[in-house]
Amino acid sequence: MRKHAFRIGHPDKYQDKWWVMLVVGMGTFMGTLNSSIANISLPTISNYFQVKLSLVAWVMMVYLLTTSSLLITFGRLSDMVGRKLIYSSGFLVFTCGTILCSVSGGIYQLIFFRVIQATGGAMMVSNSAALITSAFPDKERGKALGIMGGIVALGLTCGPPLGGIILEELGWRWIFYVNIPVGIVGFLLAMLILKKKPTLFLGRRFDIKGAFFLACAMILLLLVLNQWQNVGWGVPSTHWLFAGFLFFGTLFLVTESKSKDPIIQLSFFRHRIFGIGNLCVFLVYLSHFSVIFLMPFYLTRVLELSPSQMGWILITVPLCLSVVAPFSGWLSDKIGTRLLTTFGLSLAGFSILSILQLGVNSNYRDVVFRLILLGLGTGMFYSPNNSAIMGSVSKEDYGRAAGVLATMRNLGMAMGISVASLIFTSSENHYLSQLQEKALENPFLPKIAFAQAFHNVYIVTGVVCLVGAFLSYLRGESKAKYSEMLQD
Repeated sequence: MRKHAFRIGHPDKYQDKWWVMLVVGMGTFMGTLNSSIANISLPTISNYFQVKLSLVAWVMMVYLLTTSSLLITFGRLSDMVGRKLIYSSGFLVFTCGTILCSVSGGIYQLIFFRVIQATGGAMMVSNSAALITSAFPDKERGKALGIMGGIVALGLTCGPPLGGIILEELGWRWIFYVNIPVGIVGFLLAMLILKKKPTLFLGRRFDIKGAFFLACAMILLLLVLNQWQNVGWGVPSTHWLFAGFLFFGTLFLVTESKSKDPIIQLSFFRHRIFGIGNLCVFLVYLSHFSVIFLMPFYLTRVLELSPSQMGWILITVPLCLSVVAPFSGWLSDKIGTRLLTTFGLSLAGFSILSILQLGVNSNYRDVVFRLILLGLGTGMFYSPNNSAIMGSVSKEDYGRAAGVLATMRNLGMAMGISVASLIFTSSENHYLSQLQEKALENPFLPKIAFAQAFHNVYIVTGVVCLVGAFLSYLRGESKAKYSEMLQD
């Protein structure tokens, strides 16, 4: 047996588990609410600072780049120096960044302050699953992570309608103001409630080189996806960014394979539960966010719905998630995870493929029905899968596992948007030119071309989701800790 890098002192007593849920839930809700509200504020911010949309888009992009590059690093640090320190500091850094964002005097200041805010967000997100998994006994892990999934969905659900009211009545700066009191209260509660666990750091060193190479690789990968989405693959700058990603990615893998204390234990991925579970997270977020990204365009360009109508339709998925995720997490504690994750991904995959039936003559009820199925399927998948992943590693590796899980989620989001954008753009231009050759000056041609390109995206992403369902079934059902399976 391999010796653990850390020594665990007294076992958890679980007596404060619901207080821990409160603290972690506050941070999770604040982060997801911030993300969903900030997204709809971009046009207003663009008009306020009189800048192009391509520049104001970096308000969102820089947040994603920063969090994705730091999640695994902070997850590893929390295993080493304590989750209370990292999580509480994350509340403080996030709140300071939020205050700075709210008083920004220009777009470049706002983008820079978003980096500070995202750093705090990464400190919290990388620890959320680890704190919950440590606070609750194994038999309640699915239920606890399910409640967290419901909180995530609730934050995403509240964002669009609340953001619309704030933007209309108070202005864009209040998008950030609303999080300041939550952040202050959350920091104080985290300091009071979270306990410093007796996990000792026995002379080990933090893998600085590994963390640096990983951050560079993650940033370059996300920039590649952004370039791919905006200008395509044929541009030299995209090639250079991809070459940089391969270079730093290779350095990271080499460094981790030789490190005594790697930031990611690469051998984790040999365990089917951990490796396939994280791959399924990537695939389902890729599929899910292809729908989230393109559906607003379909609702406005093809069905010609108003922004308020569109907003109420789009909250269908997170609303269903908030209801189903806690139940599926609780049920996974009773019957295991494989059946739920496989059925959930299958339902999500078929719901995405059913979007192929939407066309220029569809109505909002047709859309809502399919989004409900997507919300039910993804809600049934997330909590049991997260529980299986966190249960496949030992306690002292919860931070690393949570960091990997959050990173795969972010990469899936980014890849989903890029893949959907690439397939849609190329397909729409192709179909539109074909239709124009056959029927000149038909006012419905753009809608028809849009619908056909729209379908191409969901053929691909629906199949991707079903592949995830197949892999989820193959991974098996095992409650053995990964640490117990490592051999010298």
